[in-house]
Amino acid sequence: MTTKVIGGNVGNDYTGLLCTQITQNFPTFSFGDETAVPVDKAVAAQWNNGIFIITGLSNITGPVTVSSATLSLYVSVISSPQTHTLKTLLRTVVIGSLGSNDLTWTDAQSGLAWTTGGALSDGNDRNATAAGSNSISATGYSNFTSAQLATDVQNAINNSLQLAFVLERTDSSNDTNTATIVGTANGTNGILPYLTVTYTAGGGSATPYPTQLYVMP
Repeated sequence: MTTKVIGGNVGNDYTGLLCTQITQNFPTFSFGDETAVPVDKAVAAQWNNGIFIITGLSNITGPVTVSSATLSLYVSVISSPQTHTLKTLLRTVVIGSLGSNDLTWTDAQSGLAWTTGGALSDGNDRNATAAGSNSISATGYSNFTSAQLATDVQNAINNSLQLAFVLERTDSSNDTNTATIVGTANGTNGILPYLTVTYTAGGGSATPYPTQLYVMP
């Protein structure tokens, strides 16, 4: 059994984890690879969701059987206890440069709209089953893990697909509370996001997602 860590911290096995926000308040604006990612439903029509893309997963060659996977996100600001839910995306996303029209609230990539803005459509934009859900009440690492996340990581490896997630606040909406996740571009060792994957070579099944949902750039 092998365990590999993908992230930007010293000692991680592979680099390759991009982070950004998509915001309802600026629905056609791309924020690029960010140092800090707000996730909230602070004001009506101004929701912010986080997007995390694991480009370094390509360093793991399939077929594999993934026994566990955990996405660890460092919360630098939390204004009140909140629940955040992670779901695996069913569309290929592209983080462009700051101010471009690539990954936005309305589009997964330029010219390819989400079914529902903010990647909110279960079964179309994202898996209906959560990859993880946490109640967050303090700063520090929040670890998202589940059997579904392990399955999603395995499918991405064995099908050579992009692995990306949307993080959404799911306990409430339209209040003044927010959370901020540290992005890889922050560059500070020890607080950067990372994905831990434990697997064995061979044997893993490949369960493709519907091909029409994967439009490569």
